[in-house]
Amino acid sequence: MLFLLYGCFSPAESGPPLCVPDSGSGVVLTADPDNLLRYAAVLAQAGYPTTLRVWDTTGDASTGREFPVAADGRGSIWGLRFNTTYQVQRDDHDVATCVTTVARPAIFPTAKVGGLGVPGVNYVLVNLRSGDEAEEMLLIFDNEGEIVWYELVSTLTGSKDDFYDGYSWDPVSRSVYAIVGHDRIAQYALDGTVLTLWGAETLNHAMSHEVRRVGSKLYVGVTDSFQDDAGNTILSDGYQVYADDGTREREWFLRDHGLSLLTDPMPTANAQESYWDDTFGAAATDWTHFNSLDVTGSGADEAVFLSLRNLNQVVKVDVASGEIVWRLGDNGADGDHSAGDFTLPRRARWFFSQHHLTVGEDGSFLLYDNGDGKDPTRTLEFTLDEGAGTVTYDRVHDLGRTCSVSRGAAYRLDNGNVLSTCGNNAMVEEFDALGLVPFSLDFDCGTADAGCILYRGIPIDTLTETGG
Repeated sequence: MLFLLYGCFSPAESGPPLCVPDSGSGVVLTADPDNLLRYAAVLAQAGYPTTLRVWDTTGDASTGREFPVAADGRGSIWGLRFNTTYQVQRDDHDVATCVTTVARPAIFPTAKVGGLGVPGVNYVLVNLRSGDEAEEMLLIFDNEGEIVWYELVSTLTGSKDDFYDGYSWDPVSRSVYAIVGHDRIAQYALDGTVLTLWGAETLNHAMSHEVRRVGSKLYVGVTDSFQDDAGNTILSDGYQVYADDGTREREWFLRDHGLSLLTDPMPTANAQESYWDDTFGAAATDWTHFNSLDVTGSGADEAVFLSLRNLNQVVKVDVASGEIVWRLGDNGADGDHSAGDFTLPRRARWFFSQHHLTVGEDGSFLLYDNGDGKDPTRTLEFTLDEGAGTVTYDRVHDLGRTCSVSRGAAYRLDNGNVLSTCGNNAMVEEFDALGLVPFSLDFDCGTADAGCILYRGIPIDTLTETGG
């Protein structure tokens, strides 16, 4: 059984201590009113930093974790499962108090575990809309299918109508970044602290799909509008880079760098009819529909890769010059338009309506190919020869025709496997080089009108500095 509690420890004595009332243990726990899986802790005696040891009563102290407590005697415990009893003991006491979390309320999704092997992932971060309450939330599930962390969007904004439009896990700060609506960025610590909350005072463009920390900078996908010669509203995608204090250091838009709707038309089959209606109006043309980015190198060697769903293409941007180095993919539009700078081997098929591109340390690429509904959704692992202008598909995995026509992701795991997301089916699935599936999570969101739809399932190795 997995726990995401803070740190590890070696128990002073074997076996769990006997649970006693709060007064005897020296620890008073109070449930967090905004989160059922967090508790505030206050020590009866304070004056120096200490730690709290927490473990499931089915095991002994050696299975537990530690949480820091400040000199004022205040701390918190988090990362608990629903309907589970835990023992909580301060490190300078030999007795513990007990706390039992509530049973999982019906508004929370469930996950069915599948697969025939040992999981290559410990936790998965997802966004799902709850059942009866139809409220969107971010959740972390462990590989036994249990919720161990969550944040309701209404806790942050006060409205169940808000949504998370992009999110990521930062392993350095061990926090979650999220785009809320199209106009805010939040950074959640796992103890519930909102470390960052930026709005209109910092952000000057609508955002979508991608917010992620790379090194010391935060990269954000953004969208702006402009009028063409006929007076039509056209959307142009790009990205911005922010420092920790909210200073905007750089921004880049496609329309400023050689692409235009005239020479780079959007295939009719790719049209996103309502995605930006509330922000730019129903008449706006969602020209490129950016949906992911990755970054390689630094300084003069930095490059940014953008996935443009509605053009069926990926572009590489040289940061130093701001110019597009190459374009990968065939946009499928009628006429002789924008076939890209690379060719495929005979009988190989280009990607269509793709999501989520990542670049490996060795320069190889992993791409989630949604397909056109006729051909299956796939994950593509490939390499490029920029000099020769060729693409080599190293590994292709078919996910089926009903997997995901408009969402999805693919991540490399440390064991060499790939974790894929079937967004429309609300499933994450790990597969190996032979196509076998050692692990999967199949989510059920109850009776939500919108069904159970997942944007990305993001793998997380550990939520603490010391593991677990």
